[in-house]
Amino acid sequence: MKLYETDFLLKNKNNQFEKWSNGDYIIYSESAIDEEIIHKGDEWIRTTELSSIMQKKLIKQLETRMSDKYPMPHIPTEEEIEDTKEDTTWSIKHEGHLNRNNIIFHTNKYQKLYQKMKKYNNFIKKVKEQK
Repeated sequence: MKLYETDFLLKNKNNQFEKWSNGDYIIYSESAIDEEIIHKGDEWIRTTELSSIMQKKLIKQLETRMSDKYPMPHIPTEEEIEDTKEDTTWSIKHEGHLNRNNIIFHTNKYQKLYQKMKKYNNFIKKVKEQK
């Protein structure tokens, strides 16, 4: 996020920048300053000519407003994607039709055993990775 030469703040005769009722600074575009009514002693200040502290405040204000308006979508990690995938290994529903006579597809016992072994195997991998 950055400030542009075409953005302005209105500084009033009390040396304060105009703000919205919520406390945010009002940033005017170059085309809007022609339409704005200003009083004696008011002046337009380019946002790029402000102090670095003031510029940081404005950038933070813009980032906050943008994140409220357009929140960043959550991009799932590989682990989250893996967790949502259904494991069809040894599944009677998904694999049983391929070999109806195979004993492993008559009940879900083998699928449950496989799931336990897989979970334990993943646990062992995590322990090794931590060392």
